[in-house]
Amino acid sequence: MEGKGPDISVAKPQAEPRANNRFFNIFNKIRRSQEPPLIEDIDAIKAANSRNAIARAKENLRKGLKIENPITARKSKKVATDIDRWHERWKLAEKAYDTRHELEDTREELARVKTESAAEQNDLAQELWEMYKYKDEAQQTITELEGLSKTDTLTLLPNRRALGDDLKRELNEYTRAQERGENPPELGLAFLDLDLFKQVNDTFGHDMGDATLRLMATISEKHVRNGTLYRLGGDEFILLTRGAKKENIPDIIERIRRGIAKASEELIKAFYPTANTNGVGVTGGYAIFNGKESALDLIKRADLAVNAAKKAERGTTMISNSLQTEPELVHSSDAAELADVA
Repeated sequence: MEGKGPDISVAKPQAEPRANNRFFNIFNKIRRSQEPPLIEDIDAIKAANSRNAIARAKENLRKGLKIENPITARKSKKVATDIDRWHERWKLAEKAYDTRHELEDTREELARVKTESAAEQNDLAQELWEMYKYKDEAQQTITELEGLSKTDTLTLLPNRRALGDDLKRELNEYTRAQERGENPPELGLAFLDLDLFKQVNDTFGHDMGDATLRLMATISEKHVRNGTLYRLGGDEFILLTRGAKKENIPDIIERIRRGIAKASEELIKAFYPTANTNGVGVTGGYAIFNGKESALDLIKRADLAVNAAKKAERGTTMISNSLQTEPELVHSSDAAELADVA
């Protein structure tokens, strides 16, 4: 009786679940390609609810194989080793898959934050624009207020504050011109007091007095070309001349005196035809900047000159050459006709 060889039959493996069959199809595909599994392969396994398909397939393979032939045993061992190796690769692929989705979530979050940030930046830009617009409006208001603070509200002439700023600027420009070796134009300052203003104000009322003061602004525009008239208060005015010759300033003052006298007389006659008055006049005193003194000393000299003129006679003009000497009479109201100089 012939002997039988070793039994090398292999027990038939039990049927794999559908998910496992699907797994093996994918497994064989990636095994043949010698590449890590694709993301869509992982999605297919996950969609089949087979996260543990590798472990189950591996266990079923081991249970279904009854190895008696050494060659078959070696082959089955190689299969088991391949399963272990691909199992590790599968885990890495799953990790890459999860990492990719985490990155996609992160990108979506960054995009959302970027969109919100852009909206916030737009809101901030709008707020800054509004602030900038309000700043311009505020600056314009400040400029207008500064202009009003330097303007006499009654006559609309520059006031004492404007005189201080302008005089300081003129003296600085004069000094810088001297330092450059230039010969700057003469800078003169004259005090002008209205004669008989109190009489007009008391006789015909404050409205007539205010109208007379406003006439000074009109007269100065007509007769002062290289200078500015400022109102200090009451019936006191200051004339700041730029480039007018020392000997011509009395003529400028005289033209102002004749102009205000005629205009104020016509104004009074218009409302009081029977009034016996010649209107108001002007008494003046002035000084020429010597290039070294302060603004205060220049004002003091002009003030000394006008006070001396008021003591002498109405309608006269005096000049002060220094604080140590007496002012000199340079013009009276009965002077000859004026030359056309300014």
